[in-house]
Amino acid sequence: MNGASNSTYPVRSGRPERPAGSPASYRRTPVRRGSRPSVLRRWLRRFAIALSVGTLVISLGGWVIYKYYDGQIGRFHLPGGLRPAAAAGDQNYLLVGSDSRAGTGSTYQGTGRDHVTGQRSDSLILAHLDSDGTTTLISFPRDTVVTIPAYTDPSGRPHPESRNRINVALDLGGPTLLVQTVERLSDVRVDHYVQIDLAGFQRITDAIGGVDVCVRKAVGFDNLNDDFSGFHGHPGMNHLDGTQALAFVRQRHGLPRGDLARIQRQQQFLGAVFRKASASSNLFHPDRLLSLANSAASSLTTDDATSVRDLVSLSGRLRGNDAAKIHFATIPVRELRSTDPGTFRDANGLWELQGIGSVLMYDQPAVDAFFAPLRPQSQSPPPPASPSPGPTAGDGRPVTVAPAAVTVTVQNGSGTPGIARSVTQGLAAQGFHVGAYANAHRHDYADSVVSYPPGSVEAARTVAAAVPGAQLREDPAAAGIVLVVGSSFTSLVHVAAPGAPAAAPSSALPPAPAPSALPTSLSPPQVTAADPANACTY
Repeated sequence: MNGASNSTYPVRSGRPERPAGSPASYRRTPVRRGSRPSVLRRWLRRFAIALSVGTLVISLGGWVIYKYYDGQIGRFHLPGGLRPAAAAGDQNYLLVGSDSRAGTGSTYQGTGRDHVTGQRSDSLILAHLDSDGTTTLISFPRDTVVTIPAYTDPSGRPHPESRNRINVALDLGGPTLLVQTVERLSDVRVDHYVQIDLAGFQRITDAIGGVDVCVRKAVGFDNLNDDFSGFHGHPGMNHLDGTQALAFVRQRHGLPRGDLARIQRQQQFLGAVFRKASASSNLFHPDRLLSLANSAASSLTTDDATSVRDLVSLSGRLRGNDAAKIHFATIPVRELRSTDPGTFRDANGLWELQGIGSVLMYDQPAVDAFFAPLRPQSQSPPPPASPSPGPTAGDGRPVTVAPAAVTVTVQNGSGTPGIARSVTQGLAAQGFHVGAYANAHRHDYADSVVSYPPGSVEAARTVAAAVPGAQLREDPAAAGIVLVVGSSFTSLVHVAAPGAPAAAPSSALPPAPAPSALPTSLSPPQVTAADPANACTY
């Protein structure tokens, strides 16, 4: 070769070197092989891909978890039919504590000689979630005597409507019959049904690490030690595990006012459970949260229209960021009176109801006024009353029995929701003694019918005088006077007592009395979760 050329640089490892004596600022010009992303752009792209994949995995995992727990909950179908109208924006949850012994072994007579079969609603609360953000928890005393609608048992055998304690409805016809019973009593639609049994109650309480409740010493009663329920506590704050919590809410002996004091315990405990379950100490501990989810899902029974999301929504309202917006109330009930049909004195001189025992009663006008704020506004106005030329029955003859001496039960045979309630209110306003209204076995009555037992025709004529076009029908099997309202019904007329002047015409029946004007009852007054009376109970 003829020597190195001055036009080239020495090459070392395939890369040109800076020639000797060249300026220090000299830099090799990189060879461009097309535009490539910068390092930052490459990492941003990788991060975006990873984030998208992670979001998909989390979403898919959340959906799988949601579907899993949603599938663990027991379901039943809640049929439609003649049910109360739904109120726009409001939601009503029927919360049921069942006394089923399933899964409790020998605890609470789950097995053995004294084994308790079936299930009853040990606690029954209607949670009304109002669209204005307030929540009202309404308790139903388990010994309240109500009309249980007709039903068909699992074997296909039909059963007529009957009168019994409200807690029996669950055992007779399951959740569907219990919902129908509550809706008939309140004329308020149940949108969601949530039930938990004794074993599940215990597991959920243990899953959240127990609950703190405040107990007061009752004067003249030993409410702190009960061998029947197994509750043993002390004045002040008590930390309850699952076993003691169950004993606390089920205790009936040693409490002043009996079942009503127990209801206040249940209300306090319910608020404590939801506050504890939604506390950060549980929500940020995956093991506790998983244990709670497993306990709750396997212990719940709901209707098929209630999802896990609905339960989460309920939980969010009940944990109560503003305790003043959570109200506790109990339906107005009273003791049994000697004038109530079917009463007798037992060996201890106490009044009992034939075939049922010691019970609590209610007066329909008081219950109507109590539930009126929870109903849609369109349900509130009763049908207008027309003036009557005088106290005459449908046959034109003057009535001989005053309304105040007549007891009547109203049934809806027209198929129009709410009509039996309105007629019951109207008759009560005229002085009639009215029982619990109900739906008739048929809903295709054209004319109203007043059926009566032999010997009660004159009293039945007084009822017929208030219902234009009503037909009188003697029924040897009838236990009392029953008015079945037909589709031709338009209004009530005023019936004065025999010999009394007719009342002045009125354009409408008087509204149901305000709660403050009602006769005093056993039910405790409504309080909020912030009220000290609810913070510490017997």
